[in-house]
Amino acid sequence: MERLTNSGTKEAKSNVTIKEAIDKLAEYEDLEEQGLLIRLPCKVGDTVYEVQQLRKRIQPYKIVSIYISRCSVLFGWEIKDGKGIYSNVNGFCDYAIGKTVFLTKAEADEASQRNTGHKNGGKKKWTD
Repeated sequence: MERLTNSGTKEAKSNVTIKEAIDKLAEYEDLEEQGLLIRLPCKVGDTVYEVQQLRKRIQPYKIVSIYISRCSVLFGWEIKDGKGIYSNVNGFCDYAIGKTVFLTKAEADEASQRNTGHKNGGKKKWTD
């Protein structure tokens, strides 16, 4: 589909009519209603962070693939810093986001501090 707005703005290109904009919006709404248009929490190439409670660390991973199945979205990853020990764990499901996998380092840090605080009175922060 051809873009009707200027990239990075919410302004229409000068040659776009209201009818064209409404038609395109209607097409997107139809796709969404049919389950053909979804919003993913991250894209291939992004970094996510897993809070590893047993190892008391935060492991960064690079997203290398995304697979959409009937019941979930599966994200394939690879270790970013080479410090991981679980080479057989190659990804996670979308339901892990916000529980053990986080989209930002800050979210992972906050989760690790919450977990640490519950386990030892908040005296020791996990390391990266």
